[in-house]
Amino acid sequence: MPGDDAAYAPVSYFVEHGHTPEEVAGLKTSGRRALSQEGGHERGCPAPFRSGRFAAIRGLFSITGGSQQPSPRRNDPMLMTTRHRAALLLCGLLMASACSAANAHKKAAAPAPYTDGDQYVTLPAPHQRHSDKGRVEVVEVFSYGCVHCADFSPLAEQLAESLPAGAVFKLVPSPFNAGWVNYARAFYAARIMGVAERTHLAFFKAKFQDRYPINSMDEIADFYARNGVDRNEFLRIASSPQVTEQIGSDAELIKRWDVEGTPTIVVDGKYRSNHVTSFQQLADLARWLAQRELDEKSRDRH
Repeated sequence: MPGDDAAYAPVSYFVEHGHTPEEVAGLKTSGRRALSQEGGHERGCPAPFRSGRFAAIRGLFSITGGSQQPSPRRNDPMLMTTRHRAALLLCGLLMASACSAANAHKKAAAPAPYTDGDQYVTLPAPHQRHSDKGRVEVVEVFSYGCVHCADFSPLAEQLAESLPAGAVFKLVPSPFNAGWVNYARAFYAARIMGVAERTHLAFFKAKFQDRYPINSMDEIADFYARNGVDRNEFLRIASSPQVTEQIGSDAELIKRWDVEGTPTIVVDGKYRSNHVTSFQQLADLARWLAQRELDEKSRDRH
């Protein structure tokens, strides 16, 4: 890079030519002196710095320094003055800063991947969660009688493990009809007995893949008995006032959320999934809504 072009070399050029830390330490001081001088030209400065808000520093990029006499060996890049290195280094730093700011602006201005009223809806206030307090809730309204819930269940398991910190996944069984009330009783009895986690996917498999008849409470109890659960204790808990009351409470909440089918995702009682085209999109939407709610809560705290 001989001749005048050496003045416009990137910072890495001078590093490669062995300039010392002591030389770099003087860059700010000499750069401020160069700013006060007149003359020179701006060929070495990228276009964004020649006008607008960077116009005040255009004198910094002069390589002649006004009345300064050119060196007889000006074509030797190894003899470039500290002022030259300061100008090039600051030019590079400002360019990097401008690019970073532009990228941040583009990121902030990026359109949301989902649309309120299309893939999801914002529920009317006041918003009602499944629990009174705690982490942001990502609730799947489901039923063991729903084949679509069975198809979604592997993704739902992945969703539960991949939610952002501060969010929690919950299952709420929907009692849409008398048959589904039995499945809701089964879910809560299994949860009270501490076997819901290990029998959840197995229930879907037995009903929809293995084609076991699992509809009545006796048939449901047989399924849990095959999975090591005390049959009589299961039936007792499933028909208890505690479970009956919880199912009634869930039914009121599901109605408030305006859930019309399963599986449906409700985030913090505020957002509900609406028109999605695939189970993968439903899982991705749930994660996005959870992060959105966490971000909103963080802004509210500050």
